[in-house]
Amino acid sequence: MINQKSNIKFNILKFFLGENYLFGFSLSEVELLNRLSNRSISLVGNARSLNEKSFGTDIDKNEIIIRLNRAPILSESSHGKKTSWIATATSLPNSLLALHNPEIILWMTPKVRKLGLNLINFSSFYLHKKKANEILKIKIGARPSVGLMIFDLIQKSEASKIDIFGFDFFESLSNSGRRTSEQVPHNFISEKDYFQAVSKTDTRIKFY
Repeated sequence: MINQKSNIKFNILKFFLGENYLFGFSLSEVELLNRLSNRSISLVGNARSLNEKSFGTDIDKNEIIIRLNRAPILSESSHGKKTSWIATATSLPNSLLALHNPEIILWMTPKVRKLGLNLINFSSFYLHKKKANEILKIKIGARPSVGLMIFDLIQKSEASKIDIFGFDFFESLSNSGRRTSEQVPHNFISEKDYFQAVSKTDTRIKFY
């Protein structure tokens, strides 16, 4: 259990030392990607259009199921029920962590203000490098979404296949909020182009 004293110390060191301190808790990128070698992946986005689909069985049949941010599951039929990893850029309550019980929590944004000690202590933890986000930002001309960041990361692995669900690039908005595409700091046209360009050269990737 995290006590108040531990939490205060963590926040102070996080503020002053930043990545240098937080990487002490993190799996390396090599260690993380090795866990995907020769394994099948379901990457599950939060598009509302997924709510009307029946992909739950297809999602759960893969070995690693990666969900984003608060990992909403509207129904088992549409979203499946399994969660292996959660990739997030927002704080997550202990109740949600207990519900999904992820093997790994991935903090994808360089903004660590909302990164709580509970995310680091719950299970294995991965901190995405700030430099990787900066490179991706240059490629697409905007701040990358968590979905794009984790896609960019996992396609570097030796996974056997990567199935993509719940990504329509904000055409149907998101289950994780009410904002429109104009109200979020992402360029979904550029993100869609990036996904498509990578997918054309990587036969492991399939969109549902």
